[in-house]
Amino acid sequence: MSTNVVFSSIKKLLRRSLLSLTNPALARIDQSALAAALIDELNSRVPIFAPELFREPEKTSSVATAGGESSYGLFLQVYRRARREANEIELQSLRRRYPIASAFSEDLIRFYGQCDRLDGPFGEAMRRLAYKLIPFFHAPPQRQAGAIKQLLPKVGILPAPGVNRSFIGDAINGAAELIELLPENIVRDTWSDRPHHFAILQDQVRSQVKLLEQDFLRVFPEEDYLVEQIAFQLKMELGLAKIFTEQAFKLVVACDSGMGLPLVLFDLPRSKKPKVAYFEHGSVYGDPYHSLFSRADHFLIAGQRDRKVWSELGVSEDTMVTVGSITSEIFPSWEYICARRAEARLNNMLAEETPVIMYGLDWQANLIDRPAALDVQNLIVESIKILVARHGLRPILYLRYHPSPGEPFFSRSRFDYPLERFFELEKYGCVVRLAPELHSYLPVADCYLSHESTTLVDAVYSALPTLSLDYNAMAGRPILDFEAYKDSSSSSSSSSSSSSSHKLGSLRQSPDEIAVSLQSLLTAPRRQVYDSSAQIWRNLFDCGRTEGLARFAKFFNDLPDGQVIRG
Repeated sequence: MSTNVVFSSIKKLLRRSLLSLTNPALARIDQSALAAALIDELNSRVPIFAPELFREPEKTSSVATAGGESSYGLFLQVYRRARREANEIELQSLRRRYPIASAFSEDLIRFYGQCDRLDGPFGEAMRRLAYKLIPFFHAPPQRQAGAIKQLLPKVGILPAPGVNRSFIGDAINGAAELIELLPENIVRDTWSDRPHHFAILQDQVRSQVKLLEQDFLRVFPEEDYLVEQIAFQLKMELGLAKIFTEQAFKLVVACDSGMGLPLVLFDLPRSKKPKVAYFEHGSVYGDPYHSLFSRADHFLIAGQRDRKVWSELGVSEDTMVTVGSITSEIFPSWEYICARRAEARLNNMLAEETPVIMYGLDWQANLIDRPAALDVQNLIVESIKILVARHGLRPILYLRYHPSPGEPFFSRSRFDYPLERFFELEKYGCVVRLAPELHSYLPVADCYLSHESTTLVDAVYSALPTLSLDYNAMAGRPILDFEAYKDSSSSSSSSSSSSSSHKLGSLRQSPDEIAVSLQSLLTAPRRQVYDSSAQIWRNLFDCGRTEGLARFAKFFNDLPDGQVIRG
């Protein structure tokens, strides 16, 4: 390549860059001088490619064959010489001893030959791209890894917990490109070229907020907080609609995480959005508010319980895709449960007969009127005191705090339920310990205490008896479903339901009632708990994870191709 051609290319690039700038002073730059300076910099700073391997004088064939082939540069020289001299004996010897290096040499000879046609630094830079560019010799551009991904249909996924996101990613792996439609990404990608519009939008929102009643505004930190929230929501809504006009999505998967984004997706007219599948991040509670999400085209469900909930909300079974458990293949065997328990207790230096309660704490989301965190903590502490005083059990209490909001050194749950408050129990002979995570600590427990959390399913998978204390009298469908408590002797209007292995109660119960439930669960026969837990798991999940992946993949493949939204 001649210097004139290089200068011309650089000038064109600089001219395009300068035209995009608004500062008139920049237009007066001497482009020729700038291009010459750039060439000098390239010549002085771009290094020669592997000079110690490829720039040594050519060795004789015998010297290289004696050991110099361990340097690929020398090997390539030997190979090229044998090829140039048509020395088939030596070529066959090299191919026999170094089959991969010999095959690659054919491509490198061709590639480096083209690099030699470029001037100095341009050729050296291109040589370092051999491993990236040579694959094009063997497959057309559309068959390269990066290009294949671009040819696949697109699946959008709105903010989702890690297990949901991983499941969708595994299900469509190799069949589609997964694009995360996160609020901040949507706004960044669709508003970066219109910064002045945002200031105008902010002013318009501020003028609207002033129409709100002052008593209403005073509940927020400040007026600007509400302005920023509404403005961001509007930017996100406009951005989502814009993305659908630019990219063809075969499917968009929505969870209830980040409510503002999935709700606008459901609110868009069907002609203005791709097919939408709703994927609850835990268990669908069945409350009327879930009808907000019943407007999807398809629903990913775990099994029989979810099927009942969505049917009660008016969703047709034809739109439901059963994916089973997204974390487990099968319910574990009795032998596995026993082995895990023994190992976990040994690791935590716990005797077999030591009673252990695992308490999965929640956090105050402030969405509903519920007992204050301090009152809940006092209720649990008082219940365990009674368990000690009246039932003769001194359990070790493991606390698993809720990880929200996901920061390494701040847990809202720890703020709501101070750790030191639980240490009052040590006066009664109880030991309090923290559980950093659930998976490896659940097997040490004799029962699991929670508040209608999806972690109850994890406890069932570990064959633990459970006590779920709901915020109210639990008129809706419980996390473990009614079947978990089917041998209850109490009427449907009672404030609690119970079986010998799993109990559903309320935070409105007295400490005495809760203590009785804990005593019953801590002494429940373990094999009986195992059998009832296995039945609950099978009621919740129609299949294991791998079969669920295959079911989703078939559902996805049967969908029509996505189209860019017009208008």
